[in-house]
Amino acid sequence: MINSKKNRTINELFFLAEKGFLHEDALKRGLEITEYKPSKNEWLNFLKNIFLFLGISFLLAGIIFFFAYNWQNIHKFAKFGILEGFLIISVAIMIVKRSFHTVANAMLIVSIILTGVLLAVFGQIYQTGADSYQLFGVWSLLITGWVVTG
Repeated sequence: MINSKKNRTINELFFLAEKGFLHEDALKRGLEITEYKPSKNEWLNFLKNIFLFLGISFLLAGIIFFFAYNWQNIHKFAKFGILEGFLIISVAIMIVKRSFHTVANAMLIVSIILTGVLLAVFGQIYQTGADSYQLFGVWSLLITGWVVTG
C-alpha cells in the first residue's frame, strides 16, 4: 500500500511540474523526500532515446559531408535524387512509425533538416543569389506543416 501511495505522489509531482505549478527546485526537493530513483526501464528508455538522436545526428552530418566532399564529382540531378530519396525515406518511416512517438519525431527532425539541405544544394547549383535570411525564410515556410503536425 505504501509503494502505490508513493508512486501516486511521484506522479502527482511530475504532473504539477509539467503543468507549471511546481518550480524545478520544488520538484527536486519533492523527489528527494519521496526517495525517487529512476528504474532500470526508465534508464534504458533514456539511453535508447539518446542513442537514437545521436545516431540521427551522425547520419545527417554524414550526408552533409558526403555532398561537401564529392560536390564536383556528382551530377546535379544525382544530388537532387539522393537528397529527395533520403527525404522520401524519412517521411515514409515517419508515417509508418507514428505509433512509436520518439522514432516518428526523430524522422520529423531528419525531414526538416534534409529540406534545408535540399534548399542549400538548390541554391548552390543554380546560384540563385538568395541571401541566407531568404533561405531560412523559405525553409521555415516549407516546414511549417511538419512542425504543426509534430
